Amino acid sequence: MSDSDPLPLAKGSFTPSEAPPGDSEEWISAELSATRLLHSLSTDLVREDDFQRLLERITGAALEIMRSNFASMQLVQRVEASDSDNPAGLELLTFRGFDPKAAGYWRWVPLDAVSPCGRAFRSGRRVVVGDVEVCERIAESMDLEMFRRNGIRSVQSTPLRSRGATCWVC
Repeated sequence: MSDSDPLPLAKGSFTPSEAPPGDSEEWISAELSATRLLHSLSTDLVREDDFQRLLERITGAALEIMRSNFASMQLVQRVEASDSDNPAGLELLTFRGFDPKAAGYWRWVPLDAVSPCGRAFRSGRRVVVGDVEVCERIAESMDLEMFRRNGIRSVQSTPLRSRGATCWVC
């Protein structure tokens, strides 16, 4: 299977996620809260001079909206094709919830990595791992060890594109 092929829907594979809203009143309240958070964030995009603070706010918003315990943001770093000593990759810009060892490991993710972030980069689409313990693509990888070490059971990696750069929220 090439990275541009549709992703399989088998248990534990990288799959699109669709979560049912659950209780409609609770769902509406969560949606309203998320909308307010995104509005506040979009207002700050125009005014914020501190780029790192802005990245941390975006990561925090992703954490809250996704109701997650962990979040990170990575930036695609491209290099000249002739620079084989410094391959292109995803640079960790900010994170929440990881221990220092995991943050150090994910500080630089090569674009050919088996990780969900590497896979999302190659496919150009959101990648979801419903259960890292049964996902064959990351079995026996250091990523799986880091997921276990931090208590991470599922992962989503989503590309965010702007005019000047592409970031990943994981």
